[in-house]
Amino acid sequence: MKELWDFIVDSDHRKYILTAGSQHIEGKMEANDGSGIVSSHAYSILDARLVNGKEKILQLRNPWGSGEWKGAWSDKSDRWTPELKKALGWSDKDDGVFWMPFDDYV
Repeated sequence: MKELWDFIVDSDHRKYILTAGSQHIEGKMEANDGSGIVSSHAYSILDARLVNGKEKILQLRNPWGSGEWKGAWSDKSDRWTPELKKALGWSDKDDGVFWMPFDDYV
């Protein structure tokens, strides 16, 4: 996983366009399992950050412009401090842009 994180961070620094795809659920196209992530769906990776000195998080975008991750580091997560909100440009809108832990992304 370190190689993947390093690849994403390096590509982000180089301003490459990064995409991600969610896992296919047999017999279900573009189904939401309650996590906010749609199966068999494409997302853009917008940013990769190390926060609190140890947590790797990714900012992703749903191209539909709505529908977001509901777990840790989501808009409603209690992990956001006022300082991090300001530093990372956090907003609590259903605009399809969200943050999630790298481990959950993998």
